[in-house]
Amino acid sequence: MDARGICKAAVIGGLWVCCAAAMAAERHVPGQYATIQAAIDAAVHGDTVVVAEGAYQEAIHFRGKNILVTSTDWAHPEKTSLWLRGTGGSVVTFAGTEGQGCALAGFRIHGGHSPDAGGAVRGNGASGNIVRCVFMNNAAQAAGGAIHGWAGLINGCTFKNNYATYGAALAGCSGKIANCVFIDNRAPQGGALNNCDGLIVNCTFVANRGISEGVIRACDGTIANSILWGNEGELFFDGTAVVSHCCFPGATGSGNIDAEPLFVASGDYHLSAASPCLDAGTAEVPGGLTGLDADRLARVVDSDQDGAAAVDLGAYEFDPLGVQLQVGASRIVLA
Repeated sequence: MDARGICKAAVIGGLWVCCAAAMAAERHVPGQYATIQAAIDAAVHGDTVVVAEGAYQEAIHFRGKNILVTSTDWAHPEKTSLWLRGTGGSVVTFAGTEGQGCALAGFRIHGGHSPDAGGAVRGNGASGNIVRCVFMNNAAQAAGGAIHGWAGLINGCTFKNNYATYGAALAGCSGKIANCVFIDNRAPQGGALNNCDGLIVNCTFVANRGISEGVIRACDGTIANSILWGNEGELFFDGTAVVSHCCFPGATGSGNIDAEPLFVASGDYHLSAASPCLDAGTAEVPGGLTGLDADRLARVVDSDQDGAAAVDLGAYEFDPLGVQLQVGASRIVLA
């Protein structure tokens, strides 16, 4: 895998992954470096840190570098885990100065426990990209059980069983949140999200628990093309978010649907052929849709076979013919 090839593919996808310097280097863990942090410390802007499959018990800090840190198989994050054993602190920390040239891709991140914010990731306002990661069993005493303070893209991630006082999965995240699945997260205030004011698009929220102040709390941006079903507590609390073309109980308003989403099966949040969420979304969202769904399949197809292609609701686009090909793991595509 060539670092320059990864950068080129990402630009074709619509967003930069890294600053594609002509001499950008790949730094392999554990082949060349014993730890991920050692590879990051040696990296310069534009480099790629490639992490082999396995379990890595360490906390890492990007130190303001616009680099790509990725597993060898970013399409299957469950194969490469980054974790702590409740020792206190975030698993991944950013300085806050990282930009679109920075990305974290293809990890299962779990066991983070912050005494304040960002159990798994403390972003400090960084505007990079978090892509194809799974966040499980992380906690923060204050805000953002999984991620806190992220101003960039969060795309194709899964958040499960995270906890915080404010925003069990995400808090203080102002960038686009797309093609993500939120399952079994819980918090007194914001069972899934708290104070996330950017675009939330094509996400699926199931079985999250807002103990006292809602599942999505104090969010003031746009929520579109998403499914919110089977959650506990008030769905939207203390926010001014514009909600359109979403599926949730009691839905009213522009393009919203009050009907069972008809997932394939319990625990499988792909849409069935009978789902009312097929072709029920809108492409008219701030900044536009992403090109791929959570499975790396084309985002807009004619799911209901009526001759007019439109975006589905939720993280997964229905493939009526079963012939779509996934984008391979050899390149990072963010949009």
